[in-house]
Amino acid sequence: MRQQKEIEVAQKEADKWMMISDTAKLQTERAEFELEEAERLKKELLGEVDGDDYLKEQVIELRYQNHILREENRSLKDKLEKAYEFMKQFVIGGINLLEKFMEWIGEKVKDVGRGR
Repeated sequence: MRQQKEIEVAQKEADKWMMISDTAKLQTERAEFELEEAERLKKELLGEVDGDDYLKEQVIELRYQNHILREENRSLKDKLEKAYEFMKQFVIGGINLLEKFMEWIGEKVKDVGRGR
């Protein structure tokens, strides 16, 4: 009985480490893909931009930063949408939490407009 319990505990621990390993592997593969994509984009941009190398590098950096900001914006929009969906699940006084939140925000905006 005790050995069976120890085996189960060891199996759960092994499963946990396998999940961690799989996650790390996927993250590594994604990072490698993104690095390859960045290198490809850099080569492509260097061919498109006229002027000295400094200006080319600046254009590449700005485009890269723009790409990062777009990705972050998309991620934040996804998180906000998930939060809204989560809030819709809870009802307070016949109104879901999202609607209640939106009402509260509307009141705060009105208060700011009145100079409070």
